[in-house]
Amino acid sequence: MSIALLVLLHALLGLLALALLLVALPFHASARGAARDGELSGRIRAAWAFGLVALELSPTGAAVRVAGLTVFRPRRAGRADGPPARIEREADGRAEEEGERQGGLARIRGALENRRPLLRMAARLLGALHPRLRLAGRLGLGDPADTAALSGLLGAVRALPGVDLSVELDWLDEALEGTAEGSARLWLPEALGVAGLLLLRRENRTALRAVMG
Repeated sequence: MSIALLVLLHALLGLLALALLLVALPFHASARGAARDGELSGRIRAAWAFGLVALELSPTGAAVRVAGLTVFRPRRAGRADGPPARIEREADGRAEEEGERQGGLARIRGALENRRPLLRMAARLLGALHPRLRLAGRLGLGDPADTAALSGLLGAVRALPGVDLSVELDWLDEALEGTAEGSARLWLPEALGVAGLLLLRRENRTALRAVMG
């Protein structure tokens, strides 16, 4: 057997071993966030192999850690826009925000119309992710009808396993204040098996299309 073939074989075996490790060892994720006076803050951490490799994201930047040591921290690049570019960007942003708002409301209505199959799927998938989620604060969409739809969705979410909601609704004004904490564990064989079984049912696929648009 030639040296080149041996090198290729060892490379393939190494890739196979890495793939098996990715499947065999779990991923963990946690997040914390807060909204106060229109300002958002938070931190996200994703880890593999019980924290051996971790990615951390925060308002100050990102960091990749291996065994607790920082091995990579990307630089943050910024660019100042002149007044004309800034004005044009702000106008485009308002149009995009309105489009996103309308699309989000349509998805909320689709979720409410298909809440039974969606809740069944969410409960099964959440069970596979072993989640913990806590939300506390005040929310409002500025329109009583839209806030009523949000209330129904929050009531459905409250019934899911591992979820603790303490949310006050503002029925007249737009509001986003509070804190959120969550964590989950993903083991790929378990999650893929549950997702595959759920997608075999036509009712579940129809509900997903209604929410995704």
